[in-house]
Amino acid sequence: MITPQHISDFLVLYKNRPILDNAGGMNSQHCFWVWYYLTTIQPEVVIESGIWYGQSTWLIEQVCPRARIISIDPRLDFRKYISPRVEYTTVDFNNHNWTNILGESCKKTLAFIDDHQDNFKILQHGHLHKIPHMMFEDNYPTTHGDVLSLKKILSNNWHIMDVNGRRRRETIPDWYKTKVLDLCNYNECPPVYLDVLTTRWNDTFLEHNCKQPIFTELTDDLQLFKKDQLGYTFIAYVQLKV
Repeated sequence: MITPQHISDFLVLYKNRPILDNAGGMNSQHCFWVWYYLTTIQPEVVIESGIWYGQSTWLIEQVCPRARIISIDPRLDFRKYISPRVEYTTVDFNNHNWTNILGESCKKTLAFIDDHQDNFKILQHGHLHKIPHMMFEDNYPTTHGDVLSLKKILSNNWHIMDVNGRRRRETIPDWYKTKVLDLCNYNECPPVYLDVLTTRWNDTFLEHNCKQPIFTELTDDLQLFKKDQLGYTFIAYVQLKV
């Protein structure tokens, strides 16, 4: 259960974030959940797929100071925060043999996926290498986003792929949903705070089966989450059956 103390503890750390304008990356709504699961699990290894400016790299490093961190992005030149502790690579998540790289540490690994790649293929690759914990930041609903997300797979047998404003309808094979449920226990993280009905796409949260927010009464500690509420895009944590 998330309590006001969790929010306070998170904000003590988050106020020191190195990148105040993280446009195109995560804001407080999703950073909180990354913080929460990292704090709870304390993995030995964190794989970060999708770096952008490096805000999530910094967050991982702060929460898990003893963890091995491997960060992946094809465009490392976008980084504003760079850590000497982190192992950086441009090789795609699915092109790594994590069993060979991590050995027994695979079983104590969390993979944080924010790379706009096919989440279904990434989930299968994580399961193949017995990675027990994964988070999917680009967990878009059926009618939005440039990636096949787990939320799309579990919601419908079709979805809209929106790449740079070019929208096309694609079929999702029925067996995808069965496979996802066979591979993992799926947990969609709710908004920390939400007081609007309309999403960033000008449709409603209700039509996307959004969970009820954790908090509905605004306090000082929740002001940042209110400001960032349209940055919420159904981030999910999954525990793989390995």
